[in-house]
Amino acid sequence: MALWYNLVLCYSQLIPVLGPTLSRLREYSCDRNGAALEPQGEAGLILLAAGRYAAENVEASELVEQGKHLGGFWVGISQLPRSHPWTVRRIWRLHQLNLFGRADTAGKAPRPLDVA
Repeated sequence: MALWYNLVLCYSQLIPVLGPTLSRLREYSCDRNGAALEPQGEAGLILLAAGRYAAENVEASELVEQGKHLGGFWVGISQLPRSHPWTVRRIWRLHQLNLFGRADTAGKAPRPLDVA
């Protein structure tokens, strides 16, 4: 396994999609390790997704639901050159693995937006 990984790293400059793919896989691994060490780490990913001024107004269950529906051919194509996966997708995968607890979004009505 280590030999295969080292060979892939050597050739990642020759195959343009390989480097970002490995980077995304490493990011998912880091997320899983971080969630195992800090079960409340979801707030950090929400902060990363929303920014420091809007993070307190974001519902985690809504991000999980958005990550669940973020997929398809064009999303996959747009992901190819990126070094990091979509943040809502990362949060959804951690919920899917039950590392942050399963987000129960079934039967919830959409939250109305406060305009005032």
